[in-house]
Amino acid sequence: MKKFFYVTIGLLMSLSFEGVSQCSSWGTGEDSVQALQAYSLYREYYKAKDYNEALKHWRYVYKNAPAARKSPFIDGAKMIEAQIKANKENKELKSAYVDTLLSLYDRRIECHGEEGKVLGMKAAKMLKYRSKTHLMQVIGDFKKSVEIEGPKSKSQVLGNYFKAITIAVKKDSVSKEEAFDVYLTIMPLVEENLANASDKIKASYEKTRGKIEEGLKKIIADCSEAKLAFEDSYKKRPDDPKLWKAIFSIYRNLGEECTKDPIFNEVAVKLFDQDSVAIYAIVVALNASDASTAKKYFDLAIESEEDVEKKASYAMKYAKFAKDKLGSLSVARSYALKAASIRTDWGEPYLFVGDLYAGSGKACGPGTGFQSQVVVWPALDMWNKAKSVDPECSGRANKKIQSYNGFMPSKQDCFMNGITQEGQSFKVDCWINTTTTVRFAK
Repeated sequence: MKKFFYVTIGLLMSLSFEGVSQCSSWGTGEDSVQALQAYSLYREYYKAKDYNEALKHWRYVYKNAPAARKSPFIDGAKMIEAQIKANKENKELKSAYVDTLLSLYDRRIECHGEEGKVLGMKAAKMLKYRSKTHLMQVIGDFKKSVEIEGPKSKSQVLGNYFKAITIAVKKDSVSKEEAFDVYLTIMPLVEENLANASDKIKASYEKTRGKIEEGLKKIIADCSEAKLAFEDSYKKRPDDPKLWKAIFSIYRNLGEECTKDPIFNEVAVKLFDQDSVAIYAIVVALNASDASTAKKYFDLAIESEEDVEKKASYAMKYAKFAKDKLGSLSVARSYALKAASIRTDWGEPYLFVGDLYAGSGKACGPGTGFQSQVVVWPALDMWNKAKSVDPECSGRANKKIQSYNGFMPSKQDCFMNGITQEGQSFKVDCWINTTTTVRFAK
């Protein structure tokens, strides 16, 4: 067993250091036949997942015909990682296999190019197996990979790059300022892929964006730390769109204290002016200090958004804003109905308008009696409309209808006000100003 161990170590060391300076192909004559036979044999064993046998023949191809095909490098990495896993309790042998794996990536670059792509793969394995001893080399390889690949950088490479950075910050090997610079480099690449990639690939970048933002939270403890990190940078580089996006993303994730900061609002304005993306306008609108600015940016958000559901939700946001912040029930109704017209199968706007009507008893009368109770009729119209267009709203709509049935004007009060029968039309004045149907209290 001891002899086998030293033979294995020797073979691994030879793979890493001997006879691998030239990128030869299949060769000629007997050499070519032997290389092709070794390739064929290793592939058969590889397909059968007999990696121990496959490696015996794979070694010959790797050493003698490394430039022939890329597949031995791809297959070799998989087989060697299987050996690393199988020998995890044997530290010396595991370390030798890790050395071989890492040298395989260097050799692949030497013989097949694709330096940026392969460096990203190598750095990921170093992060996995050698982060305690070679962390700065890991970061250097990730940095070079991203510099070469740019927007073609794989989502896993970008995510692992920032993971390595967060580890380095904890170890005081990298400053927070350097970490923020890396964030500013990789996040635009993530966003570019989210904007342009296929849906399948987008899911991977979405996941990576989440991991990067989680990593950032480990570096930035709170809003005061974010301000400390970014305020000076913003003063020096007020026209840097990458910095705007970083500030917007980071401040937004840190909650209300940061989103009320003037810089956050300022970069949101700049980002909307640059990109016309609705979420930036919504932020400006919600932070606006005056009603006209709020309305302007809510309207811009609604106008610029192409997604129907988001567009309708922005109209509803302003409806609620108009009710709660401006105290304007008519404006609130107008934007709620606008939301309903944008998304015709959504009952929420009608529930909202019904609630506006039902709550207007004191606005339209003394609070009790006929003038205050007639507001229930148009409210019922809206709630019934809600459940007719959106079955998901039926439960809430029915509860409202049942609870207000007893608050409608009584038959006697209706007679006293010239109404002789149920079902006839009636114009509700006040701000509601709409025609509805008479119903007696039950």
